[in-house]
Amino acid sequence: MKAGVVKPGEKDSARLIEMDMPVISSGQALVRLLELGIDGTDMEINRGEYGEAPPDEDFIVLGHEAVGQIENPGTTKLGKGDLVVPLVRRPDGCVNCRSGKPDMCIKGNYRECGIRGAHGFLREYLVEEPDFLVRVPKQLRNIAVLTEPTSIATKGIEQVIEFHSRSNNPIEVALVLGAGPLGLLSTALLRLHDFNTYTLDIVPRSNPKARLIEAIGATYLDGRESVVTALPQKLGNLDLIVEATGNSTVAFQAIG
Repeated sequence: MKAGVVKPGEKDSARLIEMDMPVISSGQALVRLLELGIDGTDMEINRGEYGEAPPDEDFIVLGHEAVGQIENPGTTKLGKGDLVVPLVRRPDGCVNCRSGKPDMCIKGNYRECGIRGAHGFLREYLVEEPDFLVRVPKQLRNIAVLTEPTSIATKGIEQVIEFHSRSNNPIEVALVLGAGPLGLLSTALLRLHDFNTYTLDIVPRSNPKARLIEAIGATYLDGRESVVTALPQKLGNLDLIVEATGNSTVAFQAIG
């Protein structure tokens, strides 16, 4: 089968190789890849900025945003043809990992598929245990590849909402910095909570991203017209800021 790989630490090493078809063991299922998303993390790994190959390998299969279909359920309770999204992080046995929250790992010895110590999903087939496969309704087939980035935005927003609920200080105004995939997903999630949401980017108002922001009930701010440091004075108290530009300096400027 074909797979897209890089050599961690080596710039522009992405290439297509042939790999052996995986063989399922008891308790595993064979998954056929349907779609895969490429994001900034993958590009940074290909630039040699970070990434870690699995033990005894000098390459890593890229890809951590994927949706696939069960080709062979093996002895699992999954069904042939089920749509699934593979999870990225593999636990290391700490108390949080054991409780089903590897994203809150406290030891830091976890593996991340396509990023650190484990092959990713940019390959035609993979085998996986059902605990690391999330079944997806067939009606979500066209957007299921967005599950992983949506989970990132959801986690951050839900944590801030919980914090505010403890202080009896409800969120009213939210600001999203950046209208890339995470920024747009965060905007949509914030609007689902009915927050007064502003999203800033540096594209014209005629750009599809700006139009989408307005279509879901948020307000688009053109960063070429609005000085970030002046946003608190312009918008009032900002209860929640989502930094989705990759430049944390912008978030601190927005705080004022």
